[in-house]
Amino acid sequence: MTGKRVSVAAVFAVVVMVATATPALALPSAVADNGVYMVNGPRVDDIVQVGSNTWIGGAFSSVQNGSGSTVASASGLTVFNGAGVLVSSINSALPNFGGSNRDIYDLSLGPNGVLYAAGTFSYNIGGNSYRNLVGIDPSNGAVVAKYTAPTLKSVLATANYVYAGGQKLQRYQLSGGGPTGGWHEMTAFINDSLRGHTNAPSFREIDVASSTELIVVGQFDSIDGTDAAHQKKVAVMVNTSTGQPDLGTGSWTLHCNCAMQSGAAFGLAVEVANGIAYVAAGGNDWVAAVNISSGNVVWQTDVNGSAQDLALFGDSQIIVGGHFTSIEQSGTGDQNASECPARTAASQAPCLLQPRLAAISRTSGLADGSWHPGVCCQYLGVWATMVDGGTVHVGGEFTRLDNDPGPENYYGRYS
Repeated sequence: MTGKRVSVAAVFAVVVMVATATPALALPSAVADNGVYMVNGPRVDDIVQVGSNTWIGGAFSSVQNGSGSTVASASGLTVFNGAGVLVSSINSALPNFGGSNRDIYDLSLGPNGVLYAAGTFSYNIGGNSYRNLVGIDPSNGAVVAKYTAPTLKSVLATANYVYAGGQKLQRYQLSGGGPTGGWHEMTAFINDSLRGHTNAPSFREIDVASSTELIVVGQFDSIDGTDAAHQKKVAVMVNTSTGQPDLGTGSWTLHCNCAMQSGAAFGLAVEVANGIAYVAAGGNDWVAAVNISSGNVVWQTDVNGSAQDLALFGDSQIIVGGHFTSIEQSGTGDQNASECPARTAASQAPCLLQPRLAAISRTSGLADGSWHPGVCCQYLGVWATMVDGGTVHVGGEFTRLDNDPGPENYYGRYS
């Protein structure tokens, strides 16, 4: 209790707010929408809603109709309308993205109305070649911002700049060009001895933490150096004006046993809402709600495979995608990321058997056992989740989203 007096009017306002609060949004059907167009894969990496249209980025070369037949070419980026059908006029106007291992990893719709795409690709405009970052007018598919950037895994467009992350986090003008000057470009380092396989150090997702800071998650164990002074795990705060990361004693850190410096954790997705950062992680595999001010963990939920993306669904739930088999449905909240058994275990108790896509409580982080989508049939599962009203859009590495005979190749939706 502070020493401040609370007025009767303020109390009444709170009572009215509670009394008129929006009821929890019902989860959609666990049967995927039929007739929705899809792509030929091998992967969809991100999904963004622009008005009534849905933009899809990833590693694919053609669009398929609801039966799985090819209807158009698409070089890693395409757009469907509200009915889930290709918008042919915009798709055909998009540049031809090329390059070896072409992949559009991340999309961000800027406040200026421009859709920014980042990844590993090249494109040619007016006889000049550009790479790895582009700004598209989503109303017609025209390129409005051209960039030359290193290989990227993440992008965030704000009112002032475009931030893009690969092994380095860089800042660009909204209108195009190279990295801006006068801004520190932090570098990710990873310690492969902590894991059973090599990982490419990279910044995987970026969100706004406050008016002066970005929160950046990724595959890193240290930032700008590999000594103890530069250690940082899963998430790092970055000053928007200077680009300097918050490092060292007393710096912002995710306070959780699941993100100990000696552990295998790495960040794959982050979404900030109402002072809380919701983080999806791989390595030792979990989802957590983290207080932006303190770094304290509100809750941590175990999965037995990477949690690769998440999206807020209404005010009370979160959609989580990944390549897990089960997800924590009850637990002690010990924040060790060790509740769920191995994927090969005959019983997944005490966790909920719910492969690759699940709904969890935004309050407790525990899984909702009433929703059972059937994502199948590839190991890596879901890489992209997006919520538009009561509809859940899903992308990744799969060929089916339910048990009916219709295909959902690499993209689909539940509504």
